[in-house]
Amino acid sequence: MIIFGWRSLTSFKSMEPFHCPVCKSPQTQAVAQTRTWFTLFFVPVFPVSGTTSQVVCGGCGSVLNLAGVPGSAASVPPVVHQPEQLAGQPAGQRAGYPVGVQSLGAVQPASPAALPSTSTWAILSLIAGIISPVLIIACFLSLFTSIFSVIAGHLAIHSIRHGAGRLEGRGVAIAGLILGYLSLALTLAAILFVVIRWPSAPSDGLTVAERSANAQTPSERLRLAEMNVMSYSSGKVGMGNSAEAEQIATEFAVAMKELDEKLFTSSRERVIELTRGEFLTHCELQPGSCALIVHVPSYRDYTDDARETVADLAWVTALAKTSETLQPGDKLAVALRGTLMYGDILLGTFSADEEAIGEPRTGKSQDLSEFFELPTSGPFTEPPAEVPSTPAASGGASELALVNSGETKSTQPNEASSSASLPSAASSTDTEALLEPAPDMPRANPAPTTRADRRRSERTRAPETSREAKPSAPKFENKIPTSLTLETAAEGWNVTALAFVNDDKWLAIGRMDATLSIVDTADGVKLYQSERLDELGQIVSLAGSHDEKYLIAGGSTGATAVFDLKERGELGAPRSLYRHAREAKSVVSSPRHAFMISGGKDGTLAWHPYDPRPDTTRVLQSLSKQVQAIHLPEQGAEAMATDGKQLLRFSLRDGKLISTLPLGNSYPQAAAFHQAGTELAISYGGQVDEFDTSTGALRKSYKGAASGVLWSVAFHPTEPWLLTGGSGVLIVWDRGTAEPIAELDMGSPLYVQTFKLSASANHVAAVPAAAGQGVKIFKLIP
Repeated sequence: MIIFGWRSLTSFKSMEPFHCPVCKSPQTQAVAQTRTWFTLFFVPVFPVSGTTSQVVCGGCGSVLNLAGVPGSAASVPPVVHQPEQLAGQPAGQRAGYPVGVQSLGAVQPASPAALPSTSTWAILSLIAGIISPVLIIACFLSLFTSIFSVIAGHLAIHSIRHGAGRLEGRGVAIAGLILGYLSLALTLAAILFVVIRWPSAPSDGLTVAERSANAQTPSERLRLAEMNVMSYSSGKVGMGNSAEAEQIATEFAVAMKELDEKLFTSSRERVIELTRGEFLTHCELQPGSCALIVHVPSYRDYTDDARETVADLAWVTALAKTSETLQPGDKLAVALRGTLMYGDILLGTFSADEEAIGEPRTGKSQDLSEFFELPTSGPFTEPPAEVPSTPAASGGASELALVNSGETKSTQPNEASSSASLPSAASSTDTEALLEPAPDMPRANPAPTTRADRRRSERTRAPETSREAKPSAPKFENKIPTSLTLETAAEGWNVTALAFVNDDKWLAIGRMDATLSIVDTADGVKLYQSERLDELGQIVSLAGSHDEKYLIAGGSTGATAVFDLKERGELGAPRSLYRHAREAKSVVSSPRHAFMISGGKDGTLAWHPYDPRPDTTRVLQSLSKQVQAIHLPEQGAEAMATDGKQLLRFSLRDGKLISTLPLGNSYPQAAAFHQAGTELAISYGGQVDEFDTSTGALRKSYKGAASGVLWSVAFHPTEPWLLTGGSGVLIVWDRGTAEPIAELDMGSPLYVQTFKLSASANHVAAVPAAAGQGVKIFKLIP
């Protein structure tokens, strides 16, 4: 939005005393100089009129023309009027004199018609020239404003030249002409760039999938996807190169808009919004890969932290929406873009093997081209085929059949093969005939329209041209008894932090909407619900004190706070603690003493009592990435922390670093220390590595579960078990054999990023990472 206008500014200059012709007494006078200025956002930019000067009497306040005031520097000789000249004229208007000074011929007011004025065309030309560059991005509306600026500028110069001195503003008109011509040139260049670079607008009646299939190169297909998400012209929020891809894109777009409306409450509505506030999404689904091109409404209005949050949500949502389609080893890309430029581009794999990287890496727009390459064969390729005019041996139209992975499929007439592959004795009624196509003839497979069709086509796909689909795994049989004891009511906000308090009788739940609630673990009744804790933001970490008197919380803003735990599950007012520069990823309470420690996403560690004083806070900045896990000992003052790349030992007394041990992969998903502090578990994609904290040596690896990325991990304090959160399940591993011994079904394919063991370790609370999910509490019986 541009705010412009004009205003008159007046300055005063003192002069010598004079005899006022109005109040007829000696008074002080001041010269008032007035000039009109063009303003941009209320700031004067340049003058649009000449300077006019008038005398102001300090006694009566009368404003008189500077020329002709007695005693002024610009006074003129008096003019003597004869009585007959004044006869018949009304008082106050004789000879055009001001009221009260008609008897003084020395005072001659300036005629308003004699003063030059600024050309209106010049002002309009300048205004149109200023707003034209901004309107280039608004569907090239600058084409009209820049042309108007040029026309108005020429009209202004013509009127000034032939105005006989009555008009001014030539400089304003020239400035409008310069801006108008520059904007017109930029607009034409932008239109030419779009015409050359972008494919033509959909006017052929084809679907997005059909136009995508007709594109010749990956770059053209990518540009077509980018054009699809530029505006809401198609009336769809989700588009794709197939029916299944369109379904994924639609589900993703709806989920992202819901999350955006709930998490970012500030208004970002614009006067011109091409996408109507929708997260328009194009899904390019190919065998072994999936790319989501997403338009984020008002993307440039997001802060850096908000953009990072949106990117994380988009990646998690993409994993959830493609969980039924992608298989281990498939590539995934999520590209967020504004109106013209890309923002975050996340690249990763949907895999659980050793080479998988659970946390996505940052890519560039050039990396997206590989996701738009057409496969040589597969369910997404629909090569055109012509119907050969080959007569059948029996005189009727013959049907051709192709052998694909041992199954017989009859082709349609437009998928007929070459006549060279027809046997001479083929019967037109023999639809079971198996004909081997010629070596140079492509195998035609109909494109699947649903996810079930795609999985069916993958099972029947030729093994030499595509990956064989893995057979469905049998349901896992738990080797230890487990049971679901409680499921809380589902609410509309993501649960991002959990903590058992009051001897495991209550469960503290932190959500994305900056609220805290307390739930009774016996019956699921909500005991307390806080107001919005905007100082904390999203509640990303929770911990109870060892004496069950306090609840500690860390927020996405980097702030930490402590709450008093009251009777009946209520929380007292929050008391602010240390504030990190970025998200307070971890908060841990001392198992024996009245202090806590927090770790930020910026790698900062801070520890202090629950009621800290400035001289009691210790801060350590030695980790390069976000703090994944912290261990506080029951005895001694030597603590540990890790970011997944290295293991730190430091002194709680003076905050000095004791030792640093390098660890494994630099892209960890989660980490956890054993209660004794002797082992450290770190998850990388679909694998968990267990390290010896004294030497940093790798003890064992946990892998093989078909649950995708392991987003969370924790040690069982009393049993030789390790718990991890995967896709729709909470897995219990036997640390002796490194094999799964139980799977706790969450009833959803979404990833389990948040779970918490109770203090007694008999129960575990977990929740899928999505909005509208209830928390489940399971009982672990050894």
